Amino acid sequence: MRTLPCTAAALALALGLLATAPADARRVYHIMENTPEPVRLDVSPGLVASMAAADEAARNPPPGQAPTAPSNGAPPPMQVVSIGTNVDGEREVLLQQPGQPGNTAAVRWPNQAGDPSVLFHVGQQVQFDHTPSEGRKGLMARDAQGRPLTHIPEPAPASQGWTPQY
Repeated sequence: MRTLPCTAAALALALGLLATAPADARRVYHIMENTPEPVRLDVSPGLVASMAAADEAARNPPPGQAPTAPSNGAPPPMQVVSIGTNVDGEREVLLQQPGQPGNTAAVRWPNQAGDPSVLFHVGQQVQFDHTPSEGRKGLMARDAQGRPLTHIPEPAPASQGWTPQY
C-alpha cells in the first residue's frame, strides 16, 4: 500500500518539472541564440591560392618588378556570372575572376524577405575593399563606379564557434 503514495508523489513531482521545463528551455535558448550573419562571402580554393600567391609576390617582389599592394584578405576584382536562389533558399551572386575560371566566389544572404541582390547584374564588375560599416569590420563590395553594393561583415572568431568564410 505504501507504493501508491510514493508513486503519486513521484508523478506529481515529474509533472511539475515538465511543466516548468519549456519556460526554462526558452529562456536558455534566447540567451544562447546565435543569429547567422546577414551576408557572407564564400571563396573557392583556387581563389584562396591565387590571393595567397599575390600576397607573397607583394611581400617579395621579383627583381626588376614594381612592388604591388597586398590584398589583406580582399578578393581581386571579379565579374558577376549569375544571380539566383540556391537549394537552401539563400539568394546568391556567383562571381568569377576574369580570365581565371577556377577563381570563384559567392555572396550569399540567408533566406529572408525581399531580394538583397537587386543591386547586382550579370556581367557587372565587383571590387572589394576593407570598409567598416555599422561599427563592424568587413568587406564592402562596390560596382565599377565605386558605389556600394553590399557590406560583408567579418566573421566572428573561430573561438566563438564560427569559421571564417573569407
